[in-house]
Amino acid sequence: MHLHHKLHRRGMSLIELLVVTAIIGILLALILPAVQKAREAAARAACMNNLRQIGLATQHLHDACGKLPPTEGVLPGLSEKNFAPITFWLLPYLEQGNIYNIAVDKNGVYNSANNGVHTAVVKTYLCPSDPSLGMNQAPNGWALCSYAANALAFSQATYDKQGDLLTCYVHGPLVDGGNFSKKLYPLTTGGKKLPASFPDGLSNTIFWTEKYGICSPNGNGDDGGNQWASRFEPQTNPLIGYGVGKPDLAYGSNQPDEQAPVYGLAGYFQVQPVPWLGAGGCKPGIASTGHTGGILAALGDGSVRLCAQGMSPTTWWMALVPDDRNPLPSDW
Repeated sequence: MHLHHKLHRRGMSLIELLVVTAIIGILLALILPAVQKAREAAARAACMNNLRQIGLATQHLHDACGKLPPTEGVLPGLSEKNFAPITFWLLPYLEQGNIYNIAVDKNGVYNSANNGVHTAVVKTYLCPSDPSLGMNQAPNGWALCSYAANALAFSQATYDKQGDLLTCYVHGPLVDGGNFSKKLYPLTTGGKKLPASFPDGLSNTIFWTEKYGICSPNGNGDDGGNQWASRFEPQTNPLIGYGVGKPDLAYGSNQPDEQAPVYGLAGYFQVQPVPWLGAGGCKPGIASTGHTGGILAALGDGSVRLCAQGMSPTTWWMALVPDDRNPLPSDW
């Protein structure tokens, strides 16, 4: 005769369950920061690669045309009826020739708002760490951009006070749809050559940096930020260092409808400004980054580097001015 013994499995007590839960919580607390750090490192690497591609495309554009276009205006060799920001003229050199070709009208004129091309999302222009991107378009459908051209490098920059680099920027007047083809303005004057037009050295001059896709103290995503096809709208043009904003919209300030300088000490970059849509955070017309510890910048020689958050505002602006002829300080 065989005796069968019934085995009884005892369940977890409440105390044991709490201990296991606590251990899991501790493990998660240890792992999550490492995961977040790895994710940010990957995003930073992707952003650096984007800026590197943009920097190299700038050099290829220069080689093809023999000189650089202005921050906003006409490509060298075309008539003044053609008009777009430099981010448009770069498209063929970023393997985006299909988007570029859509923007020509029946008269052979290129404009970055022709035929709906301004709604096209360009992946190279998007930083994974830009928290403002959302669906990669502004509410009005214009495609967003996380990078901005240094207007002082591509356009005609002048000093309010000779010898004072903190007073150097691209002056007005405001370029709009009514006056852009009548004559050249500081913003639309280009033609600089590499390396002759950059006495400070290409490796010491910032050409490109980061800027939030949406940045509006007014609370309207159409009124502030960075759109790669935008022209005539300083609040959304893909640039920094341009000293005039459109009236009645925030520019250089994080307060609704308020305007302030965007150059010199006031032009210092923002690190993770919050909010980017609403008062008290992001400043339209000023460089901004979603990364921790500093902002990325592409230099004139095509290299990309981190400008640390502890860098002084003077050093930052010195690196944007291409002809101050001063050696960059140690915090560069």
